[in-house]
Amino acid sequence: MTPVAKVFAVRQITDLSALLRIEFASFSRPWTPAMFQQAFADPHTIVLAVRDTDDTIAGFVVGRVVADELEILIVAVDPDRRRQGMGQRLVLAILDLGREQGARAASLEVRRSNRAARRLYERLGFQREAVRQAYYQDPLEDGLIYWHRALSPS
Repeated sequence: MTPVAKVFAVRQITDLSALLRIEFASFSRPWTPAMFQQAFADPHTIVLAVRDTDDTIAGFVVGRVVADELEILIVAVDPDRRRQGMGQRLVLAILDLGREQGARAASLEVRRSNRAARRLYERLGFQREAVRQAYYQDPLEDGLIYWHRALSPS
């Protein structure tokens, strides 16, 4: 990834079309515009995005801090911009922000077949702790639950 790509907080509906484009290209059951609008309105929800060198949104992450836990709900990078470090940058940014908001642990869920994401999460300190059998649809697949239990308070 180029050094000029920037992570920023998304709180504007004007960025919604870019998020939806990436969401629909990344998932078989994408979030709807209403789900994103609800996330923008929720003060506990964090939406971060990364802009590429051409100033377009190349990826985003959505999470929420509940009590002392950060739940990462979505990590998505434009398919044409994957494998450039943007996913890692987004996850690290939301971990930092979650830590600042008092999170001591973080969790996320990923399809069993998504090996690239699993490697990323494991490299960043997440450990697989549970399996949700046949959790995902289109296609039917297990969901693997990962935890990062060593977030240090800032």
